[in-house]
This record gives sequence, structure tokens and C-alpha cells, in this order.
Amino acid sequence: VDAFARLAPRHPDAVLAIAGDGPLEAEAREAERAHGLGGRIVWLGFRRPVDVMPAFDVFALPSRYEGLPYVLLEAVAAGLPIVATPVGGTETVIDREGNGIITAATPEDFAAGLGRLLGDRALRDRMAAAAREKAGQFTIPHMVDRTLGVYAEACERHRRRRRGALTGR
Repeated sequence: VDAFARLAPRHPDAVLAIAGDGPLEAEAREAERAHGLGGRIVWLGFRRPVDVMPAFDVFALPSRYEGLPYVLLEAVAAGLPIVATPVGGTETVIDREGNGIITAATPEDFAAGLGRLLGDRALRDRMAAAAREKAGQFTIPHMVDRTLGVYAEACERHRRRRRGALTGR
């Protein structure tokens, strides 16, 4: 909310949609009031990402702590350019300047990242295409192939070691 408040004056058509709920919601709603953002933030509550992401132009994840956030996988599957903080697993899903922007978790830096995407349609389109391409790395067949590849490599190393032990190498 603080990051959005910083960029809202420069992007009068921008609307922040917040999906989910939790212990910080009351604080976030108070920040909305304090910044005078009434009508610029839509509080969606708990929703399935697949139901709301098609309406987004950009996906933002301003977390200060996460494991690999599954919602990032949902965002690339939806073909969304992403602005996120460098929490656990973010760089597994986001290729810096490819399908998204990874920025510090300060309102200033996060607003700057969002502002870059909101102000540059060509950049958003390029990153959206890269996000759709990146999503292919997280399909079940692709992940099964990668897992089988790891096992095949381990078996081959084991065979080479055994062969070397049998021949005295």
C-alpha cells in the first residue's frame, strides 16, 4: 500500500487489487485511509489466483519472507510480468529483467519497480511473453523429465565408480 501510494499520483488509472487476507489486513486498510487511496484499492479477500489473475496487468509480491511462493508459478502461468522482493525461491521463477523485476522490500524501491512496468507497455508485453515461456519450465512433464535426468546422471556416476573399482582405476 505504501509503494502504491508513491506511484499512484503518476499513474491515475492504476488500481491496486489485493487478494488474500491475514493479520496485516487491518494495518494495510489503515494505510489506505492514511494515504487517501479510497477507491484506488480493491480488496478481493481470499480468491483462487486463476480466477483473478487474468484481470491483472502486473503481479506484485512485496513479501519480506517466503519460501518459494507458489503464487509466483501461478503468475507466470497467467503470463504476468512480476515485481517481487528477493525472498526464497524468487530467482527460480523470475529471470531478472526477463519476466520480471526483483527489487528491495522498501516502499520506494518497490514503487520504482512497479512504476517501470506501469509506464512502459512494451516492457510489460515483453515480460508477459517471457513469463508465459518461463511457465513451461514448471509443467509436470518438464519437472518429471528433470527429476528423471537427475536420477539417470546419478546412476551413470555410480556405474562409472563401480567400473573403476572393478578394474582397479
